[in-house]
This record gives sequence, C-alpha cells and structure tokens, in this order.
Amino acid sequence: MNPPVLNVRDLKTYFHPFAGVVKAVDGVDFSIEPGEILGVVGESGCGKSVLGFSIMGLIDPPGRIEQGTITFNDLNLLEMKEQDLRKIRGKDLAMVFQDPMTSLNPLYTIQNQMEESMKRHSGLNATQRKARCIELLDEVGISQPESRLKNYPHQFSGGMRQRVIIAIALASHPRLIIADEPTTALDVTIQAQILQVMKRLVRDHQTALMLITHDLAVISQMADHIMVMYCGRIVEKATNQVIINQAQHPYTLGLLNSIPKLTVKQSRLPQISGMVPDIRDLPAGCAFAPRCSYAQDLCRTTRPEPTALSPGHEIACHFPVER
Repeated sequence: MNPPVLNVRDLKTYFHPFAGVVKAVDGVDFSIEPGEILGVVGESGCGKSVLGFSIMGLIDPPGRIEQGTITFNDLNLLEMKEQDLRKIRGKDLAMVFQDPMTSLNPLYTIQNQMEESMKRHSGLNATQRKARCIELLDEVGISQPESRLKNYPHQFSGGMRQRVIIAIALASHPRLIIADEPTTALDVTIQAQILQVMKRLVRDHQTALMLITHDLAVISQMADHIMVMYCGRIVEKATNQVIINQAQHPYTLGLLNSIPKLTVKQSRLPQISGMVPDIRDLPAGCAFAPRCSYAQDLCRTTRPEPTALSPGHEIACHFPVER
C-alpha cells in the first residue's frame, strides 16, 4: 500500500463572529492515497468547502484552525509559514474552485493566467511554457488549443472555462487536487464531460483528487471512497460500493433515497424532514437527531463518536440502520 498523500487528524476549524462560535469543521480524520478519488458529500453548510480551504491554508479571520494536523508529503502544513506554503500551493497542492467566472481574471488572456503558476514553480522558459499550455488545453479537451491561448475568459463557454481551471490546476503536476463543486454552474451534459476529464487525468497522472459536492449521484460515479459530512463532522465514510449498497447512517440513507431511480416507479421522491440546525447552536447530542426518524433518547443527549462497523467503514451513529 502506498503512503497517503494527505493525512488529516482531529482537524477543527472554528469561526468566531460576534454571534457565537461556528464549528465549521469539528474533529475530522481522513487520508488520501496517490491516484485515489475521495468524494466529500453533504448539504450546504456542512463544512465541506471549509475543509478544503483549511487544507489549502486559506482560512481568514474570524476563522482559524483550532487544533489538529494536516500532513501533506510528510510536511505538517499547519506548522509551515505562509511563505513556505506558497511554494507548494499551485505546484504540489492545487485547487479547482466553484465558479469559473470568478476564478479567471477577465483582464488577462488564458495564456497569461495559465503561465502564472508555471513562472513561479516550473522553471520553464517562455517557449516551453507556451508548449505546456497547448498540451494542457488539449489534454482537457479544448479544440484548437494554440489559437485559444490569446482568448479572454468571456470568449469561452462555462464548460470551457472550467476546463481551463482544471488545466491550470494540472500545470505543475500536483500530487493532490481539491475540487470544490467543480460542476455546479454547468448543465448536466457538460458536467458529465468535465467529470470524465478529471477522472481520466487523475488516473493518468496518479494525482489524488478530493472532490467536494452536495450531489451524491455525482460522487457515486467518480469516487473510490466517500466521506459524508453533517454539521462539521464526518458521519459515515467507506468505499464507494459500501456507501452505495451498505450505508447505515440515517443521513446517508436519506441522501441515497433522494436520488431518482429509473427502475423504481415513484410519484414523489423521499426527502429528509426538517432543516439543518443553526451550527452556532447545535443540539446537545447528535446534530442529526431532530431530523432522524430512528432517533432515541440517547441520541438527544450524547454525541456519537466514530465507530468501525467493518474494516474501512466508520459511522458516527448510536443506532445504525440495518439494510
């Protein structure tokens, strides 16, 4: 077994606004191996994006990382100075952000923006950088790549802009890419194309990918392992097949049941009742208890700790649901 590219232990990222403490990430443990795709799924506000920003070192006040370790390439990122972090961001550790419209600068050409990280990290000369840009655009499926280098972002469609963002992330052969909702603004057809491009590139380059999304259907097609988050905590994690076929946390089951199935005739999709609680004022016990049809008195008073149901399958639930 290869050593993990990323190893996160007991990570806690809290925000301290005037209205109380927001425990956006509250004691998270996981690791990612080379060439692995880890899917992180959950509703909006569950802490997925904050987890990605914490790894990248992009948490700004009033947020701060309270405790934990983030080990990347045998380096503890939390002990590194900002100037040292900049040396690995964009080179060994890259991120694909949600909105390609805001991720690309409208004032600069595609070539200018693609070459930015290469100038800092690669040591290539101008001719080599241009050749690398052409190679990357071709890799992500943009036709006539050489002629598109002088274009500006507004001359690309949403899907093409997102392909450019992926190309920029791949520019310096990173060991880990964090993709935060990379297909949110795209239609279903383009979404499928982008995801297949990412999957192929990850396999070809043995790059680890942390794919953050609220869409469990997308994750089920992409990920090797799946991690389900709720209110800043991991409630269940396992391999793709175990989560899809043997999930036992009521929240995970709720997400799975909300996916339309062509083989089942349904007049209405099941939904998870209630609303996500205010993360500044979580219930004393399990955060999911107010919405859970399986909750008992213990769930409302005692927070469940992660428990191994089988090798590689962990769940934070007092009463796992047998399927």
